[in-house]
Amino acid sequence: MVKLRRCSMVVSSFLGIFAIWKIQRSTTNLEKSKKSFYKVLAPENRYDNDHLAENIQYDTDGHAKIFDLGGSDWTVQSNNGSISIPAQVPGGIYSDLERAQVLNSSVYFRFNDVKFRWVGQESWVYKKEFTMPKSMKGSENVLLNLEGLDTVAEITLNEQFIGRTENMFVRYRFDVKEHIKFARKNTLEIAFESPVLYAKRKFEEHSNQFYIVPPIRVPEVYHGENHANFIRKTQASFGWDIGPSFPSTGIYKPISIQGYQSANIQYVTFNSMPEEDCWRVSTRVLVEAENGFEGQLDIEIVEKLTGHIIFNVNESVMFSLFPENEILDSFQINGSVPKKDVKTWWPNELGDQNLYILTATLRKDKSNVSSKSIQVGFRTIELVQKPLHDIYQTIAQKAGDTFFFKVNGVPIFAKGSNLVPIHILPEKVTKGDVDYLLKFAKTSHMNMIRVWGGGSYQSEYFHRKADELGILVWQDFMFACSMYPVNEDFLKNVQKEIFHQVRRLQHHPSLATFSGNNENEVALVDNWYNTSHLGAPKNVRSNDFANVSQYFDDYNLLYDQVIRNIVIQEAPDTPWMTSSPIGKHEIGHVNPSTNPMDLHYGDNHFYIRTKNQWQPGIYPIPRFMSEYGFQSFPSISTLEKFAYDDDLYFPSRFINHRQHGPKANDELVFTAAFHFHLDRIIHQRDPEGLAKLLYLAQVNQAESLRTETELLRRMVSVISEEGHGMTMGALYWQLNSIWPGGCLSTFEHGGKWKLANYAVEQMFRPVVVVLDVTSEERVKVHVVNDGGTLVSNFTLHIELQKYSDLHACFQQTIAIPPVAHLQSIEVLNVGLETILDQCSFPGKSETTTQTAKYPESAPLESLTVTTQSTSEPDYRRIFSLLTSKIFNSQSEIISQRTKLLSEPKEALGLINPRLSLHVERISNVIFEILISTESVALFVALDTPISGRFSDNGFHLLNASKSVIFHVDNGSDMSVEQFTKQLNVISYYNDF
Repeated sequence: MVKLRRCSMVVSSFLGIFAIWKIQRSTTNLEKSKKSFYKVLAPENRYDNDHLAENIQYDTDGHAKIFDLGGSDWTVQSNNGSISIPAQVPGGIYSDLERAQVLNSSVYFRFNDVKFRWVGQESWVYKKEFTMPKSMKGSENVLLNLEGLDTVAEITLNEQFIGRTENMFVRYRFDVKEHIKFARKNTLEIAFESPVLYAKRKFEEHSNQFYIVPPIRVPEVYHGENHANFIRKTQASFGWDIGPSFPSTGIYKPISIQGYQSANIQYVTFNSMPEEDCWRVSTRVLVEAENGFEGQLDIEIVEKLTGHIIFNVNESVMFSLFPENEILDSFQINGSVPKKDVKTWWPNELGDQNLYILTATLRKDKSNVSSKSIQVGFRTIELVQKPLHDIYQTIAQKAGDTFFFKVNGVPIFAKGSNLVPIHILPEKVTKGDVDYLLKFAKTSHMNMIRVWGGGSYQSEYFHRKADELGILVWQDFMFACSMYPVNEDFLKNVQKEIFHQVRRLQHHPSLATFSGNNENEVALVDNWYNTSHLGAPKNVRSNDFANVSQYFDDYNLLYDQVIRNIVIQEAPDTPWMTSSPIGKHEIGHVNPSTNPMDLHYGDNHFYIRTKNQWQPGIYPIPRFMSEYGFQSFPSISTLEKFAYDDDLYFPSRFINHRQHGPKANDELVFTAAFHFHLDRIIHQRDPEGLAKLLYLAQVNQAESLRTETELLRRMVSVISEEGHGMTMGALYWQLNSIWPGGCLSTFEHGGKWKLANYAVEQMFRPVVVVLDVTSEERVKVHVVNDGGTLVSNFTLHIELQKYSDLHACFQQTIAIPPVAHLQSIEVLNVGLETILDQCSFPGKSETTTQTAKYPESAPLESLTVTTQSTSEPDYRRIFSLLTSKIFNSQSEIISQRTKLLSEPKEALGLINPRLSLHVERISNVIFEILISTESVALFVALDTPISGRFSDNGFHLLNASKSVIFHVDNGSDMSVEQFTKQLNVISYYNDF
């Protein structure tokens, strides 16, 4: 046992953790006669089927027998019996119908979200017959363990009612010992009610009894279903602007029968806090023990990599269960670990991700009774919302508040994205999908991902990987862009969900914050009266609608009395936000902000679709931007897998159907037309024309995202006269695509990187150069550092290059002063004309340009230039571009940014560069591509249907050649010829 030093250890028992509303036992006439009850508990700490065998087993400590009910020996039939097919569990109804060829093509093919709409409007019954081993009969407790049902279902075992489920986001456990037959055949049925009809029924009941809860209907362009806010399942499954409507039904997570003696650990929570020379630790174990338990509780914490024990305590414990309330009993152990024995956990690129395994074990008479392990880390996290003046005394007192995260006492700039459901059908998500997204989030220099409230809570596996990779998780609760009913039944349902999810997630060191919802409900209520697509009654106005105040009372009831109180009770060390965007923060005040988009407070969401998105001046500068983004489509090599050849033109019915954002296709073309000639492409109306348009849409997305992100990063240590700035976060919308269609993701569905994700990798680097040309014709260069340490001995290299030449016509090197963590410094501010005068352009008088010889570090303003200009600066801009590069002391390029001095469509001299490719195979997973050009080539994009990634893409080719590596996801014996045949390259030029 590790001796506990300096900090005293306190052991305390917390019996009966009572909820805000006591969860009363739900009984029917059948249940009353059979002593049936259920408990809503945490899942096992291992995800998917890791902890299940094909038949019967003991778990790792030999204390529980688990009989796996998953497999392909299930059947599912429609409620009227017209369809009866084999089913796979875990799984879902769409997957089962597709496998049985009742659905004759992929759910994502063409218009199948409409064609298969009937599936979600049907009720389905899953059935399995199985023989229960006689050895399970000796277990004191036998429970049916349902880790995830989607969603509303009634369960019967051997024609006896066992229980009912109404929430996709909790785990249910039902006592089945009195109903199960040992060593004989058993029949289990799970009857699912249509989620669409259930939601409609609940909406009508609430409207008749209380008041209408908006939205009444979703926009027609969603091709979706209404009233998702009345059912506790993935809100996006009813349709959204990001994807299709497939309101699935099924057993989407493992199902088993578990037998155990006396007691079973269901949750283990962990909190830690540093003191002067030790870490104070607090561990709470929540246990089900129907008939009580008395024994020993061991808590052990070991370093994950080495197995070194840093904490080991055992205590005598006694547990009991309160059947009337169905609440788990708990026991808490408080102790301490010397700081010298602890390695802290840090976010990506700010330090190491040191992890520990905490194991709680119940013992009786020296035998293990129950054990559960969780992954933990030692770190502190704060969400700092304090007056700017208190931190920066030079800033006026009325400037507003800060909004930033601090890890281990160090402020961080949050760089990352928003995660939507990985697939519209939850059973389709694999560990490989999770690995891929999080791995390349890390590769792209992200340190935070926001799990969006319109999707679903992520798996334990997801959160463990986030711990390992240093990706902080901003966790929304699953409430998004709607008002929600708050009658007693709904509140009790939500309460179970929040208790379950908070207890399940709170121990992860990657957990950054819990947020009550997505989008502020005050704005939503106001919009309801003024926005037709939200379904406002035409004869109702906001100033005469009697129930407006009721919405806000109910808002407080749901988000304060239920969600907030549970978070504070179960995860006191985790920052809490009422909503996102949150607006002004007032201590003790839970009403939503009346101005959630106030740039002086909180986080912001911002989208703009009708202006030139490459101009930084159009964007607001908040304290933290948690949503912003730009539209694009996947590449044609992705789309063609889900369409017919004659679907592949713009604007075909298929392309329009793939776009669920209202008017988003028009906006996509409108914004791209600021930069590119599109008329010929749009009128081409064939796959080649579509491929070009999709390419330009991805270029536009990449450059727009880069422009806004660089502005946000540049303002990290800057504040404007209006009090805007001191920006500490950029989480763009969105990382992944839920389906192959138009959206704001930087990953295509299936994992291919859009051109925007190559831009993300560059714009999120720890040290970046930001190059701007202002409306006052000034060239400004900033260097930004959020890498955690001081950077020094860096140099800036700036070049002016004409499109007609593969060599710079002007170069200058400037020494960069040291740049501290979270500092943005201006290293160059010079008139554009001063730079343009360094080169001769067509139409300019033939005069000799002479430059005085100055040291390379001299500022450009000090250069002496003799010139006779006969043309306006704007004329010269259409022939040239600027490039800025940062080099470290080893002469390595750390960051590079190129700025076109005119719109691409106006750039004279941009001729067909006649790109050529030469491919060599380096290994079975790596190909090297040499791209050669005859002139400057803009936005060079490589594409292949082969799964993998390029080392760079969407770049400007300014020299005669460039080498790009392609890494194949799965190694193969593919020849160079086979690879080259599937490789395409494109760039933009005047006759495009």
